Amino acid sequence: MAHLLLIDDDAAVSLTLARMLEFCGHSVTRIESAEVGLAMALATPPDALILDMKMPQMGGLEFLKRLR
Repeated sequence: MAHLLLIDDDAAVSLTLARMLEFCGHSVTRIESAEVGLAMALATPPDALILDMKMPQMGGLEFLKRLR
């Protein structure tokens, strides 16, 4: 299945979502920092990205602007 990059600063939310996606057969990489997630997405592009829009330091919209 797909390799997903999950970026969320709330560990409980990202763990729950990652477990659900892995149960469906996906490979999930969890990142708790937008900065680290951006570096990872640029270095190894995932099949899909799941992104928290409200994070400290860099919000989701800023992340997407930098990713483009």
